[in-house]
Amino acid sequence: CALPISAVIPEAVSAAPELASVDVAPASLVDLTAAAKACGAMACASTAADLRDVLADAASAMGARGMIVWLGAGSELFPVLGHGYNQRVLARIGPLPRDSDNATATAWRDATLKTVPAEGARPGAIVAPIVSAQGCIGALSVEIPSGSETDLTVQATAELFAAQLSTVVAAWPSPSTVASNPVTSSDP
Repeated sequence: CALPISAVIPEAVSAAPELASVDVAPASLVDLTAAAKACGAMACASTAADLRDVLADAASAMGARGMIVWLGAGSELFPVLGHGYNQRVLARIGPLPRDSDNATATAWRDATLKTVPAEGARPGAIVAPIVSAQGCIGALSVEIPSGSETDLTVQATAELFAAQLSTVVAAWPSPSTVASNPVTSSDP
């Protein structure tokens, strides 16, 4: 039968450090199971309507109020698909110049994640670049409740969705340009 250490070495009890209270991690703001399912569904989306439905699931997994998929064409970003916004609102947004001074244009230009802090009643936002083999082809903007924009899991989930979107949406072609000396052919 073994004796407790305090019986053998009484100083061990007084020298033992107090057990630190264990902090319990707060509940995750992201439903990772739902996020994984949304990523899988994105891979299978074959129409804009399918992708719009998947955006709804992705937004729900993050607790997002809305999402917009922006694709670049030439020197502008266009809102091509959204969830949580009326179609008229998306149409009214219109194209965004590449050199605009906002998080969406900056995420596209720099191909880096950007956040917009919540302010007063205005929610926060995360903008993740959509990067493909051709480079940064667009951005995914996510409107989220105040404070969520600083959560690293929420940010990482936005990046995962943007990465998955890059496999589904193709880069739009650059706008056509007219040659300065057009080549003409003559009929024989």
